[in-house]
Amino acid sequence: PPPYGAAPPPALPPAHNLDEERREEETAAFLDGVARQSRFVRALMATMLLEEDRHGPLSSSSRRGRTTAATAKAEDQEEFTIAPLYGPPLVLYEGACAGFPNPQRAAAATLFRIAALCSSPDVDPAVADPFWRTVWMSDHRSLLPAEAQRATAAAACASFLNRLADEEDGPCVPKGRGPRRDRYLGSTLPWVRGKLLEGLRMNLEESLAQAAAEASNDDPSASSATTSKKRPAVLSVIRRFRVLQACLSLLRDPSLFDPAVAIVADAIAAFPEDAIPALFADEDSIRSLLDLFVVRASDVGGGGRATPVARTRRLVSYLIVGAAERRGAFGSAVEKFGLRTKAIASICAACLAADEEGDDEPYHPGRGEEGTTFYDDVDVSHACLVGLVDIFAAAERKKGRKTPPSRGGRSASGAGGGGSGSKLPAMSMTSNEAKALSSALGKKVSDMVLARFVNRAKDQQQGGSTHGFAGADDAEAEDSITDAPEVKLLCALASCSDALPALFKVGGLQALSLVATEGELSAIEAMHEACRDDPNVILQVEGHVSVMHVLTDDNEANANTTREKARSVEAACLGLLTSLCAGGRRGREAVAGAEECDDCVDFASETAVSKAARDHPGDFRTEQSEAGEDGQNEPVEEDANASRGTAASAASPPGDDDDEGLLEVAAFAFLAELVRAERYRRRFLADPSLIEAASALSKKSPSAKLRRSAIEFLAELAPFVDDGDGIDGEVGDGDGVPLSPERLASIFCSLLGADDKADATSSSPVKAPTMTTGFLAGRKSSAAVGGGGSRKPVARNGLDDDLLVPALAASGLGCVLHLLPAERTVPALGAACDLFARAADASWIGSAKSTAGLRGAPVRRPNGGLLCCNVAGLLLEAVGVRPSREAILGHPRLVPAMLRLVLLKAGSDALDDDKKGGRKPNGGGGTDANSNDGGDNSDDDLLWDAAVVHSLQCLSALSRPASSEAKLLTSSSSSSSSWRELVSSAESIAWDALSKRRGARQVARAFQEAGLEEDGDGDVEGDGGKKPISLRSVLERIGADKTNPAASVAARRVVRQIIAR
Repeated sequence: PPPYGAAPPPALPPAHNLDEERREEETAAFLDGVARQSRFVRALMATMLLEEDRHGPLSSSSRRGRTTAATAKAEDQEEFTIAPLYGPPLVLYEGACAGFPNPQRAAAATLFRIAALCSSPDVDPAVADPFWRTVWMSDHRSLLPAEAQRATAAAACASFLNRLADEEDGPCVPKGRGPRRDRYLGSTLPWVRGKLLEGLRMNLEESLAQAAAEASNDDPSASSATTSKKRPAVLSVIRRFRVLQACLSLLRDPSLFDPAVAIVADAIAAFPEDAIPALFADEDSIRSLLDLFVVRASDVGGGGRATPVARTRRLVSYLIVGAAERRGAFGSAVEKFGLRTKAIASICAACLAADEEGDDEPYHPGRGEEGTTFYDDVDVSHACLVGLVDIFAAAERKKGRKTPPSRGGRSASGAGGGGSGSKLPAMSMTSNEAKALSSALGKKVSDMVLARFVNRAKDQQQGGSTHGFAGADDAEAEDSITDAPEVKLLCALASCSDALPALFKVGGLQALSLVATEGELSAIEAMHEACRDDPNVILQVEGHVSVMHVLTDDNEANANTTREKARSVEAACLGLLTSLCAGGRRGREAVAGAEECDDCVDFASETAVSKAARDHPGDFRTEQSEAGEDGQNEPVEEDANASRGTAASAASPPGDDDDEGLLEVAAFAFLAELVRAERYRRRFLADPSLIEAASALSKKSPSAKLRRSAIEFLAELAPFVDDGDGIDGEVGDGDGVPLSPERLASIFCSLLGADDKADATSSSPVKAPTMTTGFLAGRKSSAAVGGGGSRKPVARNGLDDDLLVPALAASGLGCVLHLLPAERTVPALGAACDLFARAADASWIGSAKSTAGLRGAPVRRPNGGLLCCNVAGLLLEAVGVRPSREAILGHPRLVPAMLRLVLLKAGSDALDDDKKGGRKPNGGGGTDANSNDGGDNSDDDLLWDAAVVHSLQCLSALSRPASSEAKLLTSSSSSSSSWRELVSSAESIAWDALSKRRGARQVARAFQEAGLEEDGDGDVEGDGGKKPISLRSVLERIGADKTNPAASVAARRVVRQIIAR
């Protein structure tokens, strides 16, 4: 140690510093000797390229795009071949070399280590530059053309980059894990890649610039390199050595970001038709593009890099749009490689980043920056939506190629678009995707849609809309609205009910209402879905006015839309208006008070009238003329509605697949809801054409839905029809006299089965009517169902819909029955009685022709309960009038049918309760399988219970002493019968029908436990024994049930008036 107070000696440098200095000196000496040995460097390069050259040109089968056989053959002949620019390779041999499996890998590793030393920032450029000039071939060789020389040097750089792509097991990667490997990945590899990218760009720049200039000057249709022109060598290099893919793989390194992007941009500008498909033919390239799409300025060198990053995002946007426009190449590639989730997430992030970083602002290059390029004007937000639409449409395009079209001509539609009336392509997205997109991009998409409509309005104002929407420019503007990606995406999101709440929170409903004015079906359906939850949200954005414009505006821009699609759109509009009216008084007043409502009513009325005149011309005209002969309404001349020609032509014949008449169904439903508005109700009552059209369609249309909607409209009108005092002053736009109760009743009677031209003056006061429309028969002749005699028989769509029509007719008849004269009331009641007996027996006994034959199992239908309930209610209203009461009491089938219904319903309930209690049949003949309770549900049981209550009330009124002198007729003969005989016959038939369900013993036990049998009943199996179900027991049980006072009181009266006497 030094003496106290002396300065310490200077510290000696560490030993490793001496070693480092010695290594640096050795490296400098090595580079000074090797880097200048151009022949050795060229030999290493030739050795590396030797393996590439042995592979030969790429086969045409690996290319993407559509090419003919001749073009593919010419391309193969023109493929680039590496020129012997670097001289002969090293002499190689088979076997291991310097720790590598073969000499080729050893040569590549040696070349990389030399390149790494020459790329180090600590190395004097004067020492390293000779090496890179040799690799890049910077010195001109007069023996070869300049283009071939640059192409070969570019191929060498690209080949070198491809060898460095594998960062795990590549020939240049140090073995094992440690500092050497970390230094390789963190320093030497980026240095070498940067130099190679520099040489690659230097050799491609001139050729790409020349090709880009030629492409911009040539015809766009001939810009592809697959035309008759000779393929440029630089394009062959790009394709064969996967230059674009290699550049994209280097974008993760911020230091390589600029040169890699520059090479990709230059190549796309020069060869867009070849470069864009090539980028989307490789999974790694797509992943790199998606990663590049979401890169931020902070990811590539700090906040000062905002402009290059924004331009890079615009470049990717240009690629996405270009690929999407090429037969959906972007979406198809994403689906093919399973990158859907990543692509959607990346595009959403890029769309949001574009707003934050101002990507959509115009680019103005500063001093020292490059001028505006071909992608600087790309709208990033627009490109993002184009990409999303292409992704969601790709799955549906794939389904369309693999599955045949449906019989109805409709493609398999997904979440939105693609329907029979939609102008948009079918798109498929999951519920989670729709909800996420609505939350992330819903506001932006809605704002873009609103901005598009605002811009169109400004353009029309500035251009002076003297031509309206009829001009060619206006037609193109209309097409641009529905073709816009934001409109497509908005409608697709709105088609998912789970996404609607999030979408509406950000203004999506207002945007949808504007899209609906263009007649876009998916937008209208989305608004209809929102209306079901809360009609007020539609009224707030005046959505009802939007769909009214679709029905009323004469928009010639949609002239190319097929009539089938137009009908679907019109039906959706009417359906939305109907839902708004049905949602409450506020909605109905808003629709009825709109200025366009009159035109919508005209459209709906003319649609219904033209349907009847077209499908049933004979019946339609006959009914009108008959109405005129009866003096009920004035006859309608053929030219009386000439002013309706426009809408009549709009309601032209539907396509072959429109058997259901959905537009006419929607029209009647809309008109039925407006009946509650006094102004339109007066108008309907004074429109004979509309009434006769509803009459003809309710009776003759082969469509059950159309028959139902037509009769519903008439039933809604029925409460407001009186004997002429109900309509005072003006009656609306109609030019006919008010609808009379007699005419409306004749329509209802014909639907119930009575002939409206029945002999009202017949001397017989009670005439059993016949079923002429066959609602229970299932099939009838063409004269009874289809109208003209030349038409084929029409099969009904099912018993449910067929029974619903007379059920509604019975409800409507009850509103006008008190206004009819006696000579018309009796036939109407006779038809109602006959229909009640048929429906009740068919549902509970199973015989449609005989109450005693018991042929066929009973078939319970939901609408059968509604029919019997409505008819029984109708009879209950009429039973207070003496002629009506006598007609009902004298009907041969009604009273027996009511007695059987009371017994059968009580017995069936007892069997059902026994079954629910866990008791199973263990003997006897029948089983539960013999009963067909297809309509046994809560609503159906409620209707049948109501029918039983009405029947008991009718029986209570009919069995009063004042009616005792009236004759009781049976179905088997016209002779009178006593009440006792009718009760005994009903008990016998009910027992026979119910015992088939499980067997006599099981049924008898269930009835005994339920208290439905009378004390002292005889043997079940004996022929002379009394059947173990008693009307008295049934009525006493109903009378004891205080939960239903109406049924209890009626049952007690029937016991006192029928059973006790």
